Amino acid sequence: MQLLDELPMIYAATALVFICAETKNGPQGRLFPIGLASWLLLTTLFVSITGGKIQFYTFQASFGILQLAIIYFTTTLHQGQKPQIQALGMQNESTWLIRRAIGVYAFAVTIWLIDLHLCEFVNGVGSESVLKWNPQLHAWWHVFSSTGVYFTTLLVAYQHYIAKGLRPSMYLWNGFAPALTLDASSVLKAAKKLH
Repeated sequence: MQLLDELPMIYAATALVFICAETKNGPQGRLFPIGLASWLLLTTLFVSITGGKIQFYTFQASFGILQLAIIYFTTTLHQGQKPQIQALGMQNESTWLIRRAIGVYAFAVTIWLIDLHLCEFVNGVGSESVLKWNPQLHAWWHVFSSTGVYFTTLLVAYQHYIAKGLRPSMYLWNGFAPALTLDASSVLKAAKKLH
């Protein structure tokens, strides 16, 4: 069951790395996606057939490398796209998205580390716990890490749209969840370029 938690995290992060790399550097040809798919296959097999600390550290290393790659790509794209966004007279919403993605994800990792290393002191069970109730930290880790992934996905999409010459903007869907929309005139211009 742990693999059903961890492997989708690796798959989603790999998809974001692929989009970021192609957004920053243009199409990478066939070898890049084949290399990523091969790496995913090997990681899936290795994580599936091992257990204990080997499995734990393999997942952590793989996911950590992917996260660092996403941070690298999104921050360099952010810096590189600033002049283009200013020239279009747009508000640079990627700054807001970067802050939210990193902030929420850092909070989630903090919760996860507390749960991982201090569980017996904060789980509300047993004589060593300083709490009288269980705050369900692992469940909150999932909620906040998923929220961080959502903000990261919005950021990657925003940067991809900018790179394609479109004009994305953010709005609150149902007054609650940040979402992206595209300026219709920029979509029409992009479509005309394809023809």
